[in-house]
Amino acid sequence: MKKLGVLLLALSLVGCAKIEEALEINQEEEVVEEEQPEQEETSVYSKVWAVAPEIEVDNVKMMMPFDKQEVSVDGTTALVDLNKIGYPQQWASDEYDCDAVIVAIDGNHGIYNYEAKAIYPASVSIHSAPFAQGIGPARVTTDDGVKIMYGAGNTQNDTAFYFTDDYKTIRDVPSKNYEYDPYDTETKTSFVAIKDNKLGVATPQGKGNYTFTATSASFPSEFVAPVLDGNYHITDYKVCDKDGNVVAGIISGNGPYNEGSYINGFYTIGTPDAKTLVNATGEYAIGDYSYQAVGYFSDGYCPVKKYGKWGYIDENGDEVTDFIFDNATSLYDGKAYVLYGGVYGVLDIKGSIENDIPLTLATCYHISQGEEPIGVLEVHVKELTIRGGAGPEYASVGNSHIGAKYNVFEIKEVSGYTWYRISNYSWIPSDGDWTTYTKGEKLIY
Repeated sequence: MKKLGVLLLALSLVGCAKIEEALEINQEEEVVEEEQPEQEETSVYSKVWAVAPEIEVDNVKMMMPFDKQEVSVDGTTALVDLNKIGYPQQWASDEYDCDAVIVAIDGNHGIYNYEAKAIYPASVSIHSAPFAQGIGPARVTTDDGVKIMYGAGNTQNDTAFYFTDDYKTIRDVPSKNYEYDPYDTETKTSFVAIKDNKLGVATPQGKGNYTFTATSASFPSEFVAPVLDGNYHITDYKVCDKDGNVVAGIISGNGPYNEGSYINGFYTIGTPDAKTLVNATGEYAIGDYSYQAVGYFSDGYCPVKKYGKWGYIDENGDEVTDFIFDNATSLYDGKAYVLYGGVYGVLDIKGSIENDIPLTLATCYHISQGEEPIGVLEVHVKELTIRGGAGPEYASVGNSHIGAKYNVFEIKEVSGYTWYRISNYSWIPSDGDWTTYTKGEKLIY
């Protein structure tokens, strides 16, 4: 794997001219939209989609808990930025089924599984009383102790509820026992940190004052600890093993460490609109140096966003899908919710890759039955724009990825480029070097 500095140099020297030229054809002001009629289902389409993109929901989001976890350190409850292993429901509680996401329908939250079946109906209001904040995580005090649970607060009767392990049953608790935002490390919550080269617990005493107690405690997993100066300001972060030994520094060339992002062995650095994924113990960045947004790795893949569209990369940073989705979740059991063509579906990412089915616009989109390809196109550059027609005046429908292959159904010469139709209303341009076209071949999935 390459170090971050090598990646930066490579990005500055290799392929930039071709990428910029490929993107120049995107800059025409006139945009021609073409209506894309509904097509009959094809066999490859049904293999790529676990649930076709026709789920009637407005939004989908992961059931994320809080960024940091509570641990007991020498009898003191403290927050620590653990390496969160597995799926979100496992990070703070082992009670919940992981086959679940939060959906929004007409201003209400509900819970669906990855078969797009409702577990709990969309009946919890997101924006208005009585459930002002919708479904989310909370620190709940019950007869069994304090736990991180999922639920909602009722502002009209001063009560709240949390879900049981299968999300089908709810239990009421007083609002005072249901904390939406329970942690404040500046005024009340202790946290694990490094000070004077020692690991310990910093405890706020009010008015910006803290105490620090060194520890030799062990932790549930690897973690990231902030480094404090004499005034208890954070100056750096370090990756530590379960025994509290520093094993790696934090790469910060593209911005600061994003607290709470240490998940399944990777973390994120950067600003709100420029993110970089980093292998925590290997200390190297993966994929492109900067994405507009990132999810987290699960089942070996991570959703990332660039040029306004989402796609997926593997743990080597290689792109495994075209960038054609308007929203995308991380994976559960190899599958992910994606927003495609204005409608949500469940994409079988791991299954498609294991069966050598490329996750491209051509395989994700309905192609007319009975149309035979005339050849195969392979892409050799990044960020090659896919358009809704043969010409730069047509709207972008996404971006291809290096190594992507497509069946070709039609070829046109327009505006000095050769345009290849890869599905009913999707065309890829080439200057002769961006792609390789092989006449007479056919991709069979």
